[in-house]
Amino acid sequence: MGVAEAGRPARVGLACQLTAALGVLAVVLVALVGGHHARSPWLALGFLVFLAAAETFPTHLLHMSESEDLRLEEVFFVPMVLLLGPLETVLVTGLAILIATVATRRGWMRTLFNTGMTLTVFSGSVGIAYVIGIGGPVGARDVIAAVAGGLFYSVGSSVAVAWILRLAQGADLRATLLNGALVRIATWVGSLSLGVLVLMAAEYQLWALPVAALPAAVLQIAYVGAVGQWQQRETTEALYAAAGRIRASVEADAVRVELVRSARELLAAGTARIVEVAEPAAPSVLRAALDDDTCVEVDERATGGTWTRSESGLLQALAAVASGALANALLFEQMQAVTRSLGEGVLALDESGLVTFANPAAESLLGWRRGELIGHQIAESVDPEGRDATASLPQWVHLPRLRAGETLRIDEHVVTRRDGSPLDVALTASPVVRDGEVVGAVVVIRDVRDRKSLERRLVHQAFHDPLTGRPNRALFLDRLEHARARSMRDGGTQAVLFLDVDRFKVINDSLGHRTGDQVLQTVASRLVGVLRPSDTVARFGGDEFTVLLEQVSDAGEAAQTAERILRALQLPMEAGDRDVVITASIGIAIAEPGNAPGDLLAAADIAMYQAKSRGKNRYVVAAADADERALARLDLEMELRRAIDEDELEVHYQPVVEAKTGKLYGLEALVRWRHPTLGLLGPGHFMDVAEDTGLVVPLGHWVLEQACIAAVEWQRRHPLSPVVMAVNLSARQFQQPDLCERVAEVLRSTGLDPSLLALEITETVVMEDTTTTLATLRKLKQLKVRLSIDDFGTGYSSLSYLKRFPVDAVKIDKSFVDGLASGPVDREIVQAVIRLATAVGMQTIAEGVETTAQCEQLRLLGCTMLQGFLLSRPGSLEEVERLVSPPTGAKVPAPRSSSGLTVRLG
Repeated sequence: MGVAEAGRPARVGLACQLTAALGVLAVVLVALVGGHHARSPWLALGFLVFLAAAETFPTHLLHMSESEDLRLEEVFFVPMVLLLGPLETVLVTGLAILIATVATRRGWMRTLFNTGMTLTVFSGSVGIAYVIGIGGPVGARDVIAAVAGGLFYSVGSSVAVAWILRLAQGADLRATLLNGALVRIATWVGSLSLGVLVLMAAEYQLWALPVAALPAAVLQIAYVGAVGQWQQRETTEALYAAAGRIRASVEADAVRVELVRSARELLAAGTARIVEVAEPAAPSVLRAALDDDTCVEVDERATGGTWTRSESGLLQALAAVASGALANALLFEQMQAVTRSLGEGVLALDESGLVTFANPAAESLLGWRRGELIGHQIAESVDPEGRDATASLPQWVHLPRLRAGETLRIDEHVVTRRDGSPLDVALTASPVVRDGEVVGAVVVIRDVRDRKSLERRLVHQAFHDPLTGRPNRALFLDRLEHARARSMRDGGTQAVLFLDVDRFKVINDSLGHRTGDQVLQTVASRLVGVLRPSDTVARFGGDEFTVLLEQVSDAGEAAQTAERILRALQLPMEAGDRDVVITASIGIAIAEPGNAPGDLLAAADIAMYQAKSRGKNRYVVAAADADERALARLDLEMELRRAIDEDELEVHYQPVVEAKTGKLYGLEALVRWRHPTLGLLGPGHFMDVAEDTGLVVPLGHWVLEQACIAAVEWQRRHPLSPVVMAVNLSARQFQQPDLCERVAEVLRSTGLDPSLLALEITETVVMEDTTTTLATLRKLKQLKVRLSIDDFGTGYSSLSYLKRFPVDAVKIDKSFVDGLASGPVDREIVQAVIRLATAVGMQTIAEGVETTAQCEQLRLLGCTMLQGFLLSRPGSLEEVERLVSPPTGAKVPAPRSSSGLTVRLG
């Protein structure tokens, strides 16, 4: 396999041989030095037996990569030095080591090292003892010398063992010496002290030597037990730490490397590696299976000899942990392969909130580099700013719902990325359950920035005008409602301004819709520029804007704001490749206690129309009774609907005569309302309501039908003198897409000759959308009906527009006819209209002729037709018929005549 560790260097053998040679040299030197001899050969034999037993059954210490044998030789050192001679002491020691070597079957390198090291250090220690002073009867100085030599022996042997371990395993010399140093020192002191007791017993009664040795044996047994327990605890802790490191490795190769390292350290092996099961094993090898194909093996036991049963169990425990870790690592690698391909972030947390896994998508979403999230507290990695504090990521693993095994889902959450930027996410946390307990969580993070951005755009579009970016009707009403609620709580009042751009349709038609959009954007910008930040500017649609002024003192303050708006709008603004100047009409409504938002808006709307009717480019403050008038208008609407259903409407007719001959040319159909309580009402009382509510469409159709029926009836009564029936088309009627079809259907159903029907359209309607108007007029002309432009001159249109439209007549508005006698301007206007109409082949009809002077001037100017109270007031068909004179009746007076004008049939 690819994972292994090499064992001891070859120089260890050379060091052992050198140590043995030094031991032999030490024996020779001791023999040459000489000294006293043993008091009794039995004494030497006793020391040999006890020392051999100590060497054969040592206390073996094995921890991590360190190995040490404690034999309590210090107990025998003091009496041997004082009771035996130097040479006998060294020879007894060497012989005891040899016996122990044979009994324990140690390797030759271990035997060489132990023998050479002991002989060398023992010889040196004996030499030190004799140098300090040993001679004659045993005294205090002799004991001190022996103890000093024993301390030298203890320290020297420990240094020698640490040195050989450094050569064998690369262990740190200083760390090896310090590890367990307190235990060693205590053992040395205790052993030397016990040796002194043994010496004293042997000095007085030789037979007391075995008795004195008994405490040494007891100390040996107790020490072995204590050290064994310590060793077992240390080994267990080391195994637990190694297992933790193995389990913490999330990759298979990392698990194998950690297993090999831990096996070598725990078992103090020279080599450790992972091999195939089928590979043959040497006799000195210890193996433990990882799976069906591989196993972990260790070789070259540091202390020599064969592997013990406990060491085999230790290796099997490591292998079992590694086997599970490898299985998890393989699953982890598969999970990584899957999660790497996901666009969603995946985090694995332990029970304390530590991140144990993060896929690339999670790292990218949260702004971390690869691998940086692992081991971090999720509280440090993600700073949640969600609206629900209990849903913050660090607290998830502590929530009762999660601990109960429930999966948590949060569709909207905001977290702070590592760079401090906010991130919109949706989160799912699923518990990880082990042995019935939640030990962590798997968190899936989905980036919902695009969805949230789309939602924000949709919300903005739902409440803002796409052209100007200003609030729309819905948002304006919402802010108005909130402002009213605040005023009820905190006091203060509000004002609503309703603004309509004057003659905006002319800009749209003449300069194009793109230019019109640019003008509306400029209007919105200028409105914002003259208002306070707390005020609201909204676009209601078309060219209508509304303004909400919060916390105004009175109507005067609102009026000042309206004046600033009018001045700002009158400044020239770019419109395409030219500059234009626009004006606006503004209605102002001041909130009163109890006013609903809709009431304020309606009052401002009514005031705006009043401003338009008073000449535009001005503001009007809604009257205090605006609400009452609005209610009255609503009542009028309901009554008008009832009047249409109950046939309370009538059609009256007003004659139109030829200016030169006085001959009846036609009749104009005019609607009247015979109100049950108010009497006969003219169109001025109800046509505005009909126009605003759309009732004018069915009403106008009914008038058209009745007028055509009357024209047919007139023709039946006067077959030689048919009349042209004129019917007004309202703006709403003219805009109906089925207008031509409805007119054709009425002509067909009534049987009226189309040439006897004249449809009148006001000048303002004609000029609103010239392209659409022209198309509609041409379709009507295809029906062969007559077309007239009513109220010509009031729309301020150019006279040159006349030639563009396929119309048969132009009706001069009453305002110009009234001014014929008072000034030259109106006369010039009327004359210009008559001349241009005549030039393009159109007839001219003067409305509102009420005096003979007006009649004479119109005849002199060349007007074709006359209509007005001078000739006849509107009435029923029978009333008009009675007013018309017979063919032999009076003639139309000559020019400058002061006589009246009589209408005649022919």
